[in-house]
Amino acid sequence: MKRGYVWAVISAPVSVVLVAFIAWMMFGSTIFNLEANALWRIEQACLASPAGTTDPPCILADPFEGYVLIKDRKGSSHYLLLPTRRISGVENEELLSGTLPNYFELAWSARKVLSIGRQAPLPDQDVLLAINSKFGRSQGQLHIHIACVKPEVGQLLARFDGNIPEFWSQFPVDLEGHDYFVRRISLTQFEEVGAFRVVALGMPRAAMAMDRVSIAMAAAKNGEVILLATERDLFDFNLASAEELQDHDCSGR
Repeated sequence: MKRGYVWAVISAPVSVVLVAFIAWMMFGSTIFNLEANALWRIEQACLASPAGTTDPPCILADPFEGYVLIKDRKGSSHYLLLPTRRISGVENEELLSGTLPNYFELAWSARKVLSIGRQAPLPDQDVLLAINSKFGRSQGQLHIHIACVKPEVGQLLARFDGNIPEFWSQFPVDLEGHDYFVRRISLTQFEEVGAFRVVALGMPRAAMAMDRVSIAMAAAKNGEVILLATERDLFDFNLASAEELQDHDCSGR
């Protein structure tokens, strides 16, 4: 067998894998997911059916407030809040208009579902909300993850709680091996301005490329809000999925 033929046989699958990897990093996992509309279908079933009859279970459907709450299949203490209107994700410009419901606030108000599911009270500092970037998600419908914060992440946030600035940090913090910018905002800002606009209007480069951004939200000790944001970075193998900061089973609590 000729050496050139052997090399061609070996290199062909390697090339396919390499091209797939580059496409995954550049365009996100939705391009490979034939079920990218699964959440949208589940949401529509949730709106049409009584609570608990869908798979995964529909916890709450509120067409007046414009959202549904479902139990995610991944993890025992992991829920998703989805808008009832068709919104692809964090990159949707309508989220910056101020005309849509404040989905992060709605998700934060729904955090009690974690305590109900565990049948035990859960302190606010143990909760973390997250929305992944366009490149770090598998679904084509906006959804905010509601779960516990990973213990090591929560401990770090608690340690620096009093030193988190009221503007986006100049230098990123390493969390789960990726760079996150952090800032603190008042509860009033969180409710009236909203997390999406705080990120877009204040974080450098974010407004022009919100599809690259992933956002997380946690509670500060004084009742204010801690926002965290990471950006897609191909050199750091970071697809911007702040969901990585969550513990979907609320282990050890």
